[in-house]
Amino acid sequence: MEPHVIADSRIVERYVLGQLPEAECRYLERMLQRHPTLLDALDLPSASERLEHLLDLTGARPARSTGKMRWCHPGVVASLSVALVAALGLAIGSSGARHRLSAELHEARYALDNGSLTAPDHVTHVRVTPSTPQRPPVTVDLGSRTAPAFAEVRIDASSVPAADYSLSIRRDDQTYWSRIDHLHRDSNGELSIAVNVGALPAGLFLWQLDTLDLNGAHHPVAQFHTRVASP
Repeated sequence: MEPHVIADSRIVERYVLGQLPEAECRYLERMLQRHPTLLDALDLPSASERLEHLLDLTGARPARSTGKMRWCHPGVVASLSVALVAALGLAIGSSGARHRLSAELHEARYALDNGSLTAPDHVTHVRVTPSTPQRPPVTVDLGSRTAPAFAEVRIDASSVPAADYSLSIRRDDQTYWSRIDHLHRDSNGELSIAVNVGALPAGLFLWQLDTLDLNGAHHPVAQFHTRVASP
């Protein structure tokens, strides 16, 4: 991860403020352990010294603990210093601090819903009979990003026989997520698609089924919604 990416996304500050998902906390710790040069690139040692000076002036040093806290990994203490400096700025900023805190909470929520790919921990089988394009799409749940499944979605295409199908997947805001061409039905008249639910952001997705003619033109014949729950 490049230093400017860490700085721009305020990962270190969100780490200390408790706004960073657990998986990303572990990622940041490993990153700083494996790449200590990031400390200098982010000017973290200097920030740590400035915080030490501020604590000396105010006498606001925390009591020492005999146990080793989870963030006491090599290099991470300096990172925490930067975050604490930012936290002091929040406290001083009054209304500006509230606005900034609200923005960082929004960023943390976005990271939780759209963050790193999580390996599935179980398999689910979902069968769906889609709606025609003239009717509101039926909705099926694929689960949550908290404990994502490897979902096998079986689509009943028996009512729309064709030699060739295309399936597009779009977010509810019409942003394309995927498209799969040249699908074929099995002997049960079903199309089978396997997906890691952890690869999908939380939200609603429209799955549109098209038939393909000999010229490759798409003809919408069915649709349905899938929902991925927010943690």
